[in-house]
Amino acid sequence: ASDSSSGTSLVSPIGDCGGAARALEDVSTGSEPSSSSSSLATTLAGETDTQESWGFASHVEAAATSIEKASFVGGARPDAADVGVAGPEDSGNGEEEKAFAETKKKKKLDPVAAAQRRLRIRQKKEAKAARKARKKDRARARKRRGTGQDLEAFLARTLERLQEKAAEAMAEAIRAANAASTSEGPRRGSTTDLDSFLRRTRGRVADKATLAEAAKLAQQAAQMAEAAAAAAAAKLEEFRKQTQERVAQNLCPQVASASARRRIAIVGAGPVGLWAAVLIAQKHRYTERCGVAGLWPDAPEIVILEGRAKEAHCARTDIRIALSPATQHLLNSRVKSKRFCTGMPIAEIERILLKRLKKISPESKPLFGRNISDPAAFASEEGFDCVLWAGGRRSLDDDLRRSLSCELRTSDANRVIVFQFCNMEAGGSIDSDLATAARMATKWQNFRILMRPGIKGVCDGWLWLFGLPDDAAAVSPPPGAGPAKTFREALESILDAASPNASALLTAADIFQQRIRSAECTARWVEAAFWSSDRVVCDLGDLGSAAAGCPFVVLGDAACGKPFYTGTTLNGHLKDVAAMVDETDWIHDGASMACSRFLPHERRYQAEIH
Repeated sequence: ASDSSSGTSLVSPIGDCGGAARALEDVSTGSEPSSSSSSLATTLAGETDTQESWGFASHVEAAATSIEKASFVGGARPDAADVGVAGPEDSGNGEEEKAFAETKKKKKLDPVAAAQRRLRIRQKKEAKAARKARKKDRARARKRRGTGQDLEAFLARTLERLQEKAAEAMAEAIRAANAASTSEGPRRGSTTDLDSFLRRTRGRVADKATLAEAAKLAQQAAQMAEAAAAAAAAKLEEFRKQTQERVAQNLCPQVASASARRRIAIVGAGPVGLWAAVLIAQKHRYTERCGVAGLWPDAPEIVILEGRAKEAHCARTDIRIALSPATQHLLNSRVKSKRFCTGMPIAEIERILLKRLKKISPESKPLFGRNISDPAAFASEEGFDCVLWAGGRRSLDDDLRRSLSCELRTSDANRVIVFQFCNMEAGGSIDSDLATAARMATKWQNFRILMRPGIKGVCDGWLWLFGLPDDAAAVSPPPGAGPAKTFREALESILDAASPNASALLTAADIFQQRIRSAECTARWVEAAFWSSDRVVCDLGDLGSAAAGCPFVVLGDAACGKPFYTGTTLNGHLKDVAAMVDETDWIHDGASMACSRFLPHERRYQAEIH
């Protein structure tokens, strides 16, 4: 375009920008400049003032800078001599290029800043979660408070309404009384009409009587309202107490009876009684993280009563029990011991169980020398919730069993003499046919013999003599008598030598001594029979009304048993007691401990004996 006023040709900024770019591109690539590029450079050199007036120089400089930066990034940067432009203007472009290169460098992440940022994000999330939890807790608290406040608000509103009615009745009485006192009105004026005066006088008298009666009635109504308000307040208070009791019974029975504990009486400190006490105490035992152990506050109180003296307890070392592997595992696992094994004496079993009971429940100590003849009176006087009877086969009287409907039934009863012998001499043997030899020597064909090998370190064996004469009489051994040297001496200490057929028994004892040749022997009478009780769960209310509802549970040999030569009965007794203790709830829950709690134990017992 040309300027008509000055006659000077002007280059269009838009068109020449393209030319400038081409020129600079030729320079950057190192090629020969084109004609258009040369003419553009000439034009730029000659008409600088005019281009500045249009602001074109700034556009050209910006385009040149962009192309130069692009060439610097892509490859080698041309210097000022190659471009063909020299001068002081190029001195400032170096600093700009350095700044541009620094900005193009890849930013490196600071690990500390990144960790701090992640920590801030996690803290914000935790704070948000805590706020939500507090908000939910406040909502639940408001809901709980609202539940209790509804009842309180209802009671308060009812009492206010009754008081308002009483106040209104009193105000009405006061207004009636005031109206009666002010009913005379203004002073009457003089009049000559006597009839009118009399009528008005009678009317005023009648009005006074009516108002007085109305005041009296209003006062009576006010008194009745006050009495009704007092009665309603009393009823509301009673309703409040009953509501609190129902809530305590239905929603939190254990909290309501937290201070109460069951009282369990265990009669008999033998293996079965001590086993039951240990299991009940162990069931309500806790251990803290620091290792401190104890019983829960609501654990039942256990009282053990033993008829024997303390010196006679844990003294039955002559009776050995063959514990099955399952019974050994049960005892060792529950008592936290490894000392239970087969063939151990009853005294050792009692000693281990008593030691464990003293450790877990020091307050549950056996009371020795306590013979209980009337369980109902004992339970009612001492306040026991349950009585577990483990006193042995003959510990309950037949009349007492009959009253409780738990009579003892026996079958296949036989009297047996048991010999325990030790220190066999040379030539002695237990493998010979002792029964045949005894029958031939005594001419008594009913003799039967059961031989059981002994335990190393205890004895050499046991000999059971069956088929005894019915008229053989037993006597008590002399007190303090030790083991005899022969079978005959041991038998003479428990047999009435004057009884019929006593000589046959003594002759059989001589045969045993000849064959076995023991240097130490003891003998005792034993009754071998099967026995069982009609039931094991009874109600002491059958003996006396004072103990109604108190369960009476028969355990151990007092419940059932079998002949010793068929296997020990203690294995089954310990298993039954463990099952009963585990399935029964012994915690005080506000209700009486009825016999229904032991129905599973009763059903299991009936299934076993039938």
